[in-house]
Order: sequence, then structure tokens, then C-alpha cells
Amino acid sequence: MGTLPRIFEGERDKANTFINKLLGYLLLNANVAGFESPIRQVALALTLIKGPRVDQWVRNMTTWLRSLDPINDNVPRVWDYFTETFEVQFNDLTRTQRSRQQLEKL
Repeated sequence: MGTLPRIFEGERDKANTFINKLLGYLLLNANVAGFESPIRQVALALTLIKGPRVDQWVRNMTTWLRSLDPINDNVPRVWDYFTETFEVQFNDLTRTQRSRQQLEKL
């Protein structure tokens, strides 16, 4: 159900929007078979992250994901680790500064 978020290509100013839309999509489909699996949630997210600026990060995350045991490691912490790592990698560090500049212009 719903529409998948647009492909994320590494633009820091779009990282929060991407994760928020992805979370909305996953919540909307929470009762669909397979969507309750944190490993599959991360795998889905990785298919939506593409481009030269993100390829190495996706490759590293895919390697990590493939190293997990699909039965014993399929726990919520997998999703938490993905989102924490995503935030560290793609967080917009200049957002506060840009907001201040916009306020000063007003």
C-alpha cells in the first residue's frame, strides 16, 4: 500500500525526508507478510538508496546485512542500527546554520 519514497542519492538536505517517508511506508504496510522483518526492512531501504555518492555506503551496509543470521539476528536492533548509521552518514550538519541564516534574512 502507498507509494515508496523517492530514490535517495545522498543529498544531506533530503535525508530526513527520505527516512520519514520510508517509515511511513513501512508502518502502512506493517501487516503485510515480510514487512515485520527488520532485515527485510533494511534490505528494502537499501534498494531505495542509489547513486555514486552512496554506492560504497550501500555496499558496506549490504555486506553487514548479509553477515546476519536471518533467524537469530532478525531483531528490531537491526533497523535501529541502520537508521543510526544512516543518520551519522547523511545527517545535514548545516541545517541549523541555514535555518539561522534564513531567520536573519527575515
